[in-house]
Amino acid sequence: MIKKSGQIVETYGEIIEETELLAKSTGTNSIVTTYTERTDGPSINRIVSRLTVKMNIFTSGSFRQINSVLSTSLATVNSNFSTIEDIDTVVIPSSSDFPSTGISANGTGVVTTKATFSTKLELEAAISKYKEVNFAITLSGGVSFDFYARKSIDLALNYSLY
Repeated sequence: MIKKSGQIVETYGEIIEETELLAKSTGTNSIVTTYTERTDGPSINRIVSRLTVKMNIFTSGSFRQINSVLSTSLATVNSNFSTIEDIDTVVIPSSSDFPSTGISANGTGVVTTKATFSTKLELEAAISKYKEVNFAITLSGGVSFDFYARKSIDLALNYSLY
């Protein structure tokens, strides 16, 4: 997805690893990793968050099915000063259970950036930049200023074999 500003906000990708070639008439098991990314934060600190789902997929001719979900994760991929807190991920098969031909995944969390500033001028500049992109700001400190910028995120991913 691209914002009006021309910035890329979300991207999608897929990595396929063949793990096991079964007898020719049987088929192939593969590990497929699919992901979606979103970008948040001001231009001084772009934060890329990634929801990743790793699946075991069986293929035989034109027949394909997702046998299981091996793992899910939600993390920053360029964490300069940022982490994701309060992470929750869920994957739901398109049928009532596995095996299935598709999944819907969702990940939520709070992107948190922490920085320490020695001057009030630096602090005010950071506050202004993060407020422009809808982050909540928390401050603490005495001699130096501890700065926390937080924003709730929600990433969704749909994957279908057909």
